[in-house]
Amino acid sequence: MRRIGPFVVACALAACGTSGAAPSDAGDAVDAALDAADAADAADAADASTCAPADVSSFAPTWRPPNAHAANCTASQIDAFYTNCLAATATRATCDSFRSANAACSACLVSRATDATLGPLVVSKLGAGQVSEINYAGCLVLVDPSSIDCAKKYQAGVQCEHAACDAVCRSDDAASFDAYTGCTGAAGLGACSAYTKAGQCVFELDAGAIDAGNAASRCFFAGMTFEELYRAIAPIFCGP
Repeated sequence: MRRIGPFVVACALAACGTSGAAPSDAGDAVDAALDAADAADAADAADASTCAPADVSSFAPTWRPPNAHAANCTASQIDAFYTNCLAATATRATCDSFRSANAACSACLVSRATDATLGPLVVSKLGAGQVSEINYAGCLVLVDPSSIDCAKKYQAGVQCEHAACDAVCRSDDAASFDAYTGCTGAAGLGACSAYTKAGQCVFELDAGAIDAGNAASRCFFAGMTFEELYRAIAPIFCGP
């Protein structure tokens, strides 16, 4: 998956305490509406003998802006969502229970990659398994609206890598998730390189002021683990 510094910015759902952990049942619970589609696609994905970037010559990015900030979640709800839906100890039952009791907050926190606007966590559907990704592009725009051009370039790179790998890779266990991240990395260096290079504009935002609370520090450098990033960025979208 895409990397900023030393950490991967996506994880296999429901085991996000550290980047690249293996998924568990709570992954489907984070977006239960995708269950039926996952089941239908799993056989096709399982037949793939390789997990290598597919042709993206016809790819064209589509800008998906962030959800407008609304105080849909309290700080305790943001913490509880992580515990019940994303932590390694989460289960489908704990996540379903939380989402049922906290529907507005959950809807703010989690979006599908195809939604018109995106929240802090973006779920991509693979043939077998799902991946939850931090919405850095949306964070940039919410923190600093003037960064929208750079945010669009970064998001285009993310979308290209998904276009290259989502249909040809699995992510339903640790090994397949690692293969998937390898695929997206290869796409970023290869067929998607023009987009990913353009997305490096994030490193030029407020250059020399990374510790000054600017957009780059509040979004891309807010933590070193998926949990730290989630806890820092989710309130920007959904917090009080």
